Amino acid sequence: MIAGSKLVMGFIDKKLRETAAGRLLAEMLSLNSGRGIPAKEKNAKIEELDNVLFADLLTKNFKRIDTNGNGISKKELAFAMSKPHEFSADEFTMLRLLSKYFDTIAKMCDDQEEGEAVVITELDKEVLVQFLKHAGMTLAGIHDWLSVNDRAMGPPPSSQG
Repeated sequence: MIAGSKLVMGFIDKKLRETAAGRLLAEMLSLNSGRGIPAKEKNAKIEELDNVLFADLLTKNFKRIDTNGNGISKKELAFAMSKPHEFSADEFTMLRLLSKYFDTIAKMCDDQEEGEAVVITELDKEVLVQFLKHAGMTLAGIHDWLSVNDRAMGPPPSSQG
């Protein structure tokens, strides 16, 4: 029976396996459950991290999360999140927010090969930090702006308004 299973797996299209693996990883990163959240943070809302603190923590931990030096992938982020005991409560909240807004942050700059952005690059991080620290935007605001921006180009919303 096991040999038959291996044979069947051999016929499954590689792209289908990658897609299934991608969906599983996305589901892991969706954070719909509270598993893995440090005890003192269980009741905290995921959005309760100051933008400047988020930017500072991301800058501080970027190389720690990006283990191969080519940008933070979803796999690397999932690996970091699987070790909550190695991060402070604020750092783990930063990881959760990074997971929640991964696709938005990865698309900050057009600095990757054709197709979808698959990693958060150093340039993506630097642009994000500028928006968070100097334009007064929030992660949710950036996400909304980029979602609208996919349909119509326009400047970012003013931090004064």
